[in-house]
Amino acid sequence: MKTIKLLLVLNLLVSVTLAQDVWGNTSVATADNIDALSTNPAGLGIHRIYQSGFFVAPDNENKFTYNSKLNVVNRRDGFAYSMMYQQSNKLFNPSEFTIGFGSSIFRNAYFGFNWSKDNKVNLGILYRPSNYLSLGLTTRYNDSFTDMLEYRPGIAIRPFLKHRLTLGLDYIFTNDADDNWEQNISTTIQTEIFDGVFLSASAKLPDITEKIEELNITLGFNFGKSGIYSSGSKIGSNISNGYGITFDKQKRNSVLKVESKDTEKYIRMDLDGLFIEEKPKTSKINFNINIIPFLGNTQKGKQLKAWIDDIDKFTKDETVDGIILDLGYVQAGFAKRIEMRNALVKFKEAGKKIIVYTDHGIGNSDYFLISMADEIYTADLTGIDLKGLSMEVQFLRGLLDTLSIVPEVFRVNYDGKSYKTAGDAFLNRNMSDEMRENYGDLLDDLYAIFLSGIAERYDGDLDKAQIAIDNGPYFTVESSKEAGLIDGVMYPDQFEKYINEFNENNVRIIEYNNIDRSEQYITEWAPKEKAKIAVIYAVGGIISGKSNPGPSGSTKMGDETIREAIKSAREDKSIDAIVLRIDSGGGSALASDMMWREVVQTTKEDTINLKPFIASMSDVAASGGYYIACQSDKIIANPGTITGSIGVIGIRLNFSQLMERIGINTEGLKKGEHSDFQSSSRLTNEEEYEKIQTSINDVYTKFKQRVIDGREALNDINELDNIAMGRVWSGNRAKNINLIDELGGLHYAIETAKAELNIPSDKEVEIVEYPKHKPNYFTGLEIGSLTTEISELLPKDLAEQLAILNVIPILENDEIQFILPYKIEIK
Repeated sequence: MKTIKLLLVLNLLVSVTLAQDVWGNTSVATADNIDALSTNPAGLGIHRIYQSGFFVAPDNENKFTYNSKLNVVNRRDGFAYSMMYQQSNKLFNPSEFTIGFGSSIFRNAYFGFNWSKDNKVNLGILYRPSNYLSLGLTTRYNDSFTDMLEYRPGIAIRPFLKHRLTLGLDYIFTNDADDNWEQNISTTIQTEIFDGVFLSASAKLPDITEKIEELNITLGFNFGKSGIYSSGSKIGSNISNGYGITFDKQKRNSVLKVESKDTEKYIRMDLDGLFIEEKPKTSKINFNINIIPFLGNTQKGKQLKAWIDDIDKFTKDETVDGIILDLGYVQAGFAKRIEMRNALVKFKEAGKKIIVYTDHGIGNSDYFLISMADEIYTADLTGIDLKGLSMEVQFLRGLLDTLSIVPEVFRVNYDGKSYKTAGDAFLNRNMSDEMRENYGDLLDDLYAIFLSGIAERYDGDLDKAQIAIDNGPYFTVESSKEAGLIDGVMYPDQFEKYINEFNENNVRIIEYNNIDRSEQYITEWAPKEKAKIAVIYAVGGIISGKSNPGPSGSTKMGDETIREAIKSAREDKSIDAIVLRIDSGGGSALASDMMWREVVQTTKEDTINLKPFIASMSDVAASGGYYIACQSDKIIANPGTITGSIGVIGIRLNFSQLMERIGINTEGLKKGEHSDFQSSSRLTNEEEYEKIQTSINDVYTKFKQRVIDGREALNDINELDNIAMGRVWSGNRAKNINLIDELGGLHYAIETAKAELNIPSDKEVEIVEYPKHKPNYFTGLEIGSLTTEISELLPKDLAEQLAILNVIPILENDEIQFILPYKIEIK
């Protein structure tokens, strides 16, 4: 045994070598890494994202020469292959080749098989009823399955319920050439002495009382996701050894020393870009030819939930002491900013520091986002555009009149007055009294939130914050500093020097984009199954059909897509609760009703699959966006969410006068009194108007009834007009009038779902995101000039003014609409 060479090993696996294999000392009951391919292919069904390994063994004279053997193995979930090369081998003709497959057959039970180049097939079963017991069985045949060559049952235990010590025992029954069965015993021991230090051994003997025929020992060290190891074996009087290296995409404990507690750690990250609800959908392969070099492609968004998840992790991580934010241009609605801001405030309240730097000044809403920072620095010749909130609504009536286009609007009203102002942009030149009243209240609510946020800079003093806002905007750094809005002025190189000085003070700075987000390796045999909560993203203008996810998120919410997502989550037995995350100002009444029906199925009618259903409102969840939420078990909105708008409207842009003006005349014949109902060649007549208005009123009554049926605190359909008729509300005020239940963001909605399931708040759950869009591997040939909106060529202000025309596709089918005014811009 003295001649067995041991090498310190870096290896990510619980067991790095097999008894009869170069990959480790394992039992058929313990093989679940790259060793599974040769020992028990059922282990290939256990979740391992990707593993690979290389092993070099000496030649027959126990020397490392040109004739040494090289073994290579690669495995993913459910699949693996290995090859062994010798000096005479060719690249595509290894002397040994094995391929295997494995899969889960039910919880903690797996089946697999492999085929090797020597025409043998191995079948395996693995069952782990608990974290301290594992059972395995393999049977080996020739590839025609006429002869059984070996079968091997095995058992393994972890006496202390941890992976630190594993004991295994296999009985090996082998059929020789004369059809005689020989029995052997294989015992294994695997230990992780310290984090990242592995020692394993196996012994093969005819009987437990007999002399050991074969002995294998392996020692290794793990540095996280890659490693080297050494294995020594003694078979009879022959002694050999080998060396290997492994790679893994999952993380495990490392032998490397953890950083000193005396060292502070800061995360440095860019805070900019477009924040969206869904994960951005991009193609796997995109052949993009940009024939106009100054044209860009669609902007890729950043998922709001993922960003907040990261901030929450930093908040809980005791090794993180602060964040350095390089502030760029943040694109997010007011409610999204509140959720982001709340995450940063929580981080600061945990006793951690926030430092902000920007080289281009800070916008009004961006200052609200970072006002809690401990230190704020800007470059010289920049300013702070702090000035309060204003609201602007664009009106197109003058443009339509110029073009002889007549807007025809049908909506709920009382004595000719209506708060359903979605058509006002087309119908009026100025704000109506109803719009001014309702949106004035909304602006008051949002401003109160804004003011409170700015007051964080002044230790909560609202009067000082009001003075700072009223004296803005600030065009010089001197005025910004005098107002207490910034702490200093630095050029980028000066700020870099300032940050580099942190290192001299024993502070470590970690770049956000360099953080290892790899999945953690699971050592448990039978890990407890987490409860699953589905989060369904319902984003964009509501239409009949399918959604249009992309790099910047969805702009259209297709009822087919969302109905399928809700139904799939409801009927999936592994899903315990559903959160519907809504960011929509509404759209088609018909499509909204179709989605509402699926919510009713989930909360009331599909008694076999009933489960908690929580609606979570983002920037906007109004009109059709509120309609699809009203049947939820609970509705949770952000204080800054725009919601409500319970009302109905029909909008048509009539081009008949324009056609006549440019010399196009239309004549027709008809059979049936109303066969030309609302013909596009003329204006709507009085009889048609009455029919449409009757339909509008009928749909409005149904809308109100849906709200009454879904909201326990609202029970009088006639009284509902006092808060309906198209009125919009902030989340704060919506709670006061019982349109919603609680205030909070998406994460609070998930916590509410956990509470409905009686899951403690500190217990993790698995989030399953819907809709599950199929991967798009090829987008075809895209020409850069065609993948960019024309608005990118226009001056910013003009492009923003013309953006309202994007509402026209939503109205193109002349459907009755549950929709907000297309664009209400709060600056």
